[in-house]
Amino acid sequence: MFAIDLSFLPKDPTFWIIVAVCLTIVVVLAIIFGRGLKIGSLSLDRAPEKKPTDIVVGKDMEAKGLKVGGGVTGIRGAQASDRNVDVLGGAKLTDAEIHGDITGVEQQGDSGDKK
Repeated sequence: MFAIDLSFLPKDPTFWIIVAVCLTIVVVLAIIFGRGLKIGSLSLDRAPEKKPTDIVVGKDMEAKGLKVGGGVTGIRGAQASDRNVDVLGGAKLTDAEIHGDITGVEQQGDSGDKK
């Protein structure tokens, strides 16, 4: 059997608390700044950033005699978005009645309704 002599390591608990705090700070900073941490087979990485998906409503739609009682909207009640919004892109509407707005992004206060 092999015995490892660890008597040379400090016995003071304050030292080990400081070592643990420093290691925690290094791990947190490595994850935050996106470099991750790899020690042997242990690996901590940030999750990949999710790219915003496109919002498509009624693309290339063909409709005849369509009646919509409200608006046609891609995103309602949102702030400025990084998403690409396509509402009725390439649509062919014949005899359509839309009683509302056709909007890609409708923010608070954008509605044409004045009260």
